[in-house]
Amino acid sequence: MTQKISDYAKQLVNNAVVLGLFHGRSNGTFDPKKHTTRVETAVVLYRMLDKLDAAEK
Repeated sequence: MTQKISDYAKQLVNNAVVLGLFHGRSNGTFDPKKHTTRVETAVVLYRMLDKLDAAEK
């Protein structure tokens, strides 16, 4: 997986995975060079907002 991630982004992607923002596609793959769908983007945004809301409580 990490060989497809640009060097400058590897730590940021790892952080997002650890935080649970990214889980990969339903078939278990993660392809950072492909475009995301609107649904995938919405899911990541929802997870991020949910984490921010939980942190405020």
